Amino acid sequence: MTLDLYPCYTQGGIRSLYFERMSLVPAEEILKNQIIEKAWADPEFKKALLNDPKSALKQAFDIELPESADVKVLDEAPGQYFLVIPPNPAEVLSAKSNVNSVW
Repeated sequence: MTLDLYPCYTQGGIRSLYFERMSLVPAEEILKNQIIEKAWADPEFKKALLNDPKSALKQAFDIELPESADVKVLDEAPGQYFLVIPPNPAEVLSAKSNVNSVW
């Protein structure tokens, strides 16, 4: 599986998977949750993910990220929170790059 860095914004919105109870859950959110759950359950994976995210994701999930991807993994502590501001969709759509999907 290969992931690009930006969302796949279509007329219908971000690419999503359909789940029971008639709800839409973005595929990227499901993958993030799987990675987090594995990091909680497997200390060696968590250590590898913090030290070399691309290799850890390749080994555990068979995900290849582009060389140009700069992946940072942070380990929150109780009482500490990180807010990540993603790229503005309008700017991503207007960019002259080949953008297919996001993480």
